[in-house]
Amino acid sequence: MDDYYYSDQDESVSETRETLPAQMEDGVSYNLQVETKVENFVSRTFHLDPLGDAGIAKGFRSDIFEKLKSVKFPSEVAHMADAECSGEVDLAEDGDDDADSPAGEDRIRPGINSPQVRYETLCNVTTRNNQKSFLDLFPNRFASCIKRGKDGDWRETSQFHHLSDEEMIESIEGRAPFLRACMADKETRLIVVMIERDSYYRTVEGLAKIRDCLQCIGVNQLKLFVSDESEQWQLFGFFSKPVSSTRISSLLSSWLRRNGIVPGTAGVSLFPGPDPFCFPLQKGFAWINDSGHTIVARNEVSPEAALALFIADMERTEIDGEELIERLDQVLNQ
Repeated sequence: MDDYYYSDQDESVSETRETLPAQMEDGVSYNLQVETKVENFVSRTFHLDPLGDAGIAKGFRSDIFEKLKSVKFPSEVAHMADAECSGEVDLAEDGDDDADSPAGEDRIRPGINSPQVRYETLCNVTTRNNQKSFLDLFPNRFASCIKRGKDGDWRETSQFHHLSDEEMIESIEGRAPFLRACMADKETRLIVVMIERDSYYRTVEGLAKIRDCLQCIGVNQLKLFVSDESEQWQLFGFFSKPVSSTRISSLLSSWLRRNGIVPGTAGVSLFPGPDPFCFPLQKGFAWINDSGHTIVARNEVSPEAALALFIADMERTEIDGEELIERLDQVLNQ
């Protein structure tokens, strides 16, 4: 998870303070302060004590710098303040040292009922911004649907019911008693190829055919997920600005058909389309590779971390939707 989460993420580094004891050759001790900051992440002060008498070199101790270089930001630091406040982790008290721990070193211990403490808890401002970015992807809140269990059928809610932000957040945080889906709006910032169980296009070869077809029109960084407990695969493409839902769906469907992939058959369909769309990050959602193996499941990370990962995927891979429409117009009219 750590490698996947941070490998492509841009990080601005400038100020989380660490106070490091150092020692000169004359035996005079003093504190060396190193300041780093991960933008939009919570930081806290922690202390690294000397690791014994070995390793004292001229100037600063090399082992302290080696330990500092081994610290991963934000994954090993950023979550500590929020986690400590929420009771997810405990800081060892002075004098409460493990036998194999450096004397006096602050240690992070998992809380008794916290299997997820290794994942980041982001600051409230970042989480609110991520929530807004996510909610903006689904502007049509009327005619939403609900489903209980992976084998249930989608049922429409009242035509007067407006799916609220709070209800959507409840769903992506895993607190809803059922799955929720929404209908397409007149404009969209995403296009999704949905692949059902037992479809040929869930094989490595079949999925590669879809990817190759889309790469030919410049859609190169599609993200693959399992949508929910129904195990539907969803291949996401993101746009930097909204485009006409009808236009992009019609053009992309025509392009796929030209290449032998017919939406509506063989377990393949598109969103935007006529069917309800189970929005991401609900129960059963997971990041997967093209072989269908889980990279990380939604229930393995905190809601904040899962949302941040999804938004980071969107921001890294979004393309100009209007340019894609123009390109499809050209190739289909040749």
